[in-house]
Order: sequence, then C-alpha cells, then structure tokens
Amino acid sequence: MTDIAVTVPAVTVNGRPRPLDGVATHATALDWLRDTGLSGSKEGCAEGECGACAMLLATPDAAGGTTWTPVNACLVPVYALDGQEIVTAEGLGTVEDLHPVQEKLAEAGGSQCGYCTPGFACSMAGEYYRADRTPFDRLRDPAMATARSTTPSTARTASTCTR
Repeated sequence: MTDIAVTVPAVTVNGRPRPLDGVATHATALDWLRDTGLSGSKEGCAEGECGACAMLLATPDAAGGTTWTPVNACLVPVYALDGQEIVTAEGLGTVEDLHPVQEKLAEAGGSQCGYCTPGFACSMAGEYYRADRTPFDRLRDPAMATARSTTPSTARTASTCTR
C-alpha cells in the first residue's frame, strides 16, 4: 500500500500561514477573514461593487517578483486561496509605521465614517505597487511627465509588506 501525503489547505495572510481545516466549503474569504479576527475587510454590498472588502492577492510576475492585485474578498471562495498569499488592511502597516497609502489617506482626511477605508487602502496599495504606474509627483512636474515610471525603491515585498 502506498502512503499518500495529505496536506491541510492553508492561506498565508499578512505573512502568517493560516490553516483552513474546519472551514465550511462554501465560506467566502471575507467571512473566513472576519471569523479569524481580521475585521478590517467589511461587507458592504456582497456583490463586489463597493470595495469595502478588498484585500491584496500576491501573484508572481514575469521578472520573478510579486504583483499585488486588489481582490474583493466577498466574491472569492476561501478554498480558492489555498497555497496563496494575501495581505489585508491589518497587514499593510502598523500604527507606528503606516503604509504610504495609509499615511496619505490620514494626512488628507481621506475617510468619512471609516467603514470602507481599510478596503480602499488595500485597493490603493495595489495601485501603489503597480509596476507601470506614474508616481503622482511625476504627473505634477511637466518635466517629469514623460520620464519612465519605475517601481518605488521603497516598495515592500511579501516579507516587508506584512509586519
């Protein structure tokens, strides 16, 4: 008889592996995250329209790095994330060291009641890490507008994005 290795499904969340054993097969990533105590992602519309539940999904890019894509957690079955890495609003930064997107939101008063803000911060962080984006300071300076955009040298990787 051949022994078959059985692995427990797991998702890496904010740098920490979290097993999925005991989770209902129909659970969404949003429900699972909230059940595990990560309450930054919120259910707003449950249809993927509002972005209150956004999280970042890590996928490898062609250059061997990581692409961070905002994904609506209310639409993703949690078992579809088995073996993958996600970052939630709780993993973007800390109170002492905010992520640049969180810092700018705070400076600009970019929140009303705050319910949607964590999801919006994750969506904005996806744009912050997009390799072909033109940084805002280059858009404001006509001399820089035509300069090639680069990924910020301070861009966080999977190990530094999650603290």
